[in-house]
Amino acid sequence: MPVAPPVPQAPPVRQARLPRRLQEQRRELMRFALHGDTDAVVTLLDAGVSAHTRDHRGRTLLHFMAHLRDPTLLERLLAEGLDINDADVAGVTPLVATAYGMADIPMIRALITAGARLDATLERTGEPITSWLEKARPDVFAAITDLQDSAVITARLDWRRQADEAARALDEWLSSRNP
Repeated sequence: MPVAPPVPQAPPVRQARLPRRLQEQRRELMRFALHGDTDAVVTLLDAGVSAHTRDHRGRTLLHFMAHLRDPTLLERLLAEGLDINDADVAGVTPLVATAYGMADIPMIRALITAGARLDATLERTGEPITSWLEKARPDVFAAITDLQDSAVITARLDWRRQADEAARALDEWLSSRNP
């Protein structure tokens, strides 16, 4: 039986590397954001460093709003086209990162008002963001109830009902195994 000739393989695609100075500027930008140095972040943005820069975890500057705490910077980032609902590699949105980072309520409300989706779910668990906020940050949950629409409330209540049913089923199963 004749053997087919081998199919030629395409050469591997090389990713273009950024110049070292640009890499350093982007790392500085994200480091300043992590440490809440708003003035340094604004200075680098004014100097031409891209607002679309991401860190090694796929986070944008919007993910660091808990540290930066500047509504003017939030407006600037949104005006430059950053997506308010863009998740990092772990599926964390800027709203969740900001709430988890213990940001103040006005900053969280500003994110929601700017379009952060309350009907989104946490990637790892499928839990609605509002259900997570209700447990993890009850202060925030109480402060944003006026921003929730009926679909968000329904999703949160459905999640809670499903979680309660799963807990009851587990309890029944455990009690049947240990009489």
